[in-house]
Amino acid sequence: MIQIYQEAQRLKNDIHKIVKLCKILNDAGDELLPFYREGDKESLPADLYKNYLDCKQILHNRLSLLTREELILLRSIHGIGSSERGYRQYADHREPEIIVIPITSSHQELLEKYSKYLVYQPKEKLIKYFTERRSTSELLLQGLDVLDLNE
Repeated sequence: MIQIYQEAQRLKNDIHKIVKLCKILNDAGDELLPFYREGDKESLPADLYKNYLDCKQILHNRLSLLTREELILLRSIHGIGSSERGYRQYADHREPEIIVIPITSSHQELLEKYSKYLVYQPKEKLIKYFTERRSTSELLLQGLDVLDLNE
């Protein structure tokens, strides 16, 4: 049986490409936020919205090339990035401060822990998780950092 951490190492370059696509989608979504915050969806520039939808489709297509098991691994890395770091939020909406917490589990143990319940997720739901959420690129990068899988 292949170790899940070895699989993560094998997919490291693909995961970094997906992180970049998630960042592009997030940036495209950021351009739309002022229109949504002001409740002014009618004046939403068509080119910005089309760009956002195009980015979302590109990410969806790229994720669709992965197997369900690879998507579970990707989602596990995201979960590690989300939960194995501490965050300090500020009232003035600045970016949260990341607090590095000592991690005592091995990389293999972390991946097993975070993938344990994802085995019940269908492929399409795993893909939707990444195409419908914001800040996925930052949390994936944090997970890669915790697992020592940075470029």
